Amino acid sequence: MTKKKSEVEIDTINLVSINDVVEDKSILKIQERLPLEAKMQMVDDIVSMVTDINENGMLEVVYKIKQFMFDVVVMRYFTNLNLPSDNSLEIYNLACKNDIVQYIYTYILSTEIEYIKDCVDNTIEQNKSLTNGLENVIDRGIKQFISTVEQISDKLTNVIPTEKGMKSIIKQIKSFDPEKATMVQDMVDTISGKNQTKSSNAGVPKMTKSDKEKLTVVE
Repeated sequence: MTKKKSEVEIDTINLVSINDVVEDKSILKIQERLPLEAKMQMVDDIVSMVTDINENGMLEVVYKIKQFMFDVVVMRYFTNLNLPSDNSLEIYNLACKNDIVQYIYTYILSTEIEYIKDCVDNTIEQNKSLTNGLENVIDRGIKQFISTVEQISDKLTNVIPTEKGMKSIIKQIKSFDPEKATMVQDMVDTISGKNQTKSSNAGVPKMTKSDKEKLTVVE
């Protein structure tokens, strides 16, 4: 008994290359419909490929590659065409050029494609609403603010002395001896040469004005 198209089983081991399909489309096996689990997995795959979270935590949709990703996933799930991820664009372009993409869609029930498209669109809108909603935006902003405050707090903790450190500083201030500071300053001045004049006049009494008047000039 000949199987109906909807009952065609895809051999995922013996996949056919795009070049072989270009030569002979009859070697391409196409399923009319897929189990619900497979369709749900397709939806997840397409949504993950065309959406991304930007640096601000907002969900973005890359609409310009949406149809391409949809077609690639359809060919991957509904047919036995070999579609490696690393060169899927090259294969897709070749398939479009040789009308293989359109050929595949003619053998898939339109209700299947419509159902998958609706699920993809609804899932994207739902994810956008959940991620980009005002409540979630505010929540992310609050979390970011708290994180920033915590980082600043950690930095200040490393700068501000602890209670034990403050007690040690107060103890050093109380035991401070001004005379020791003067001695240290004198030593520094001597080393730097500032005390040379002072030391050379050491022991010489200072002459007063009256002493100068008593001096006689010898001619």
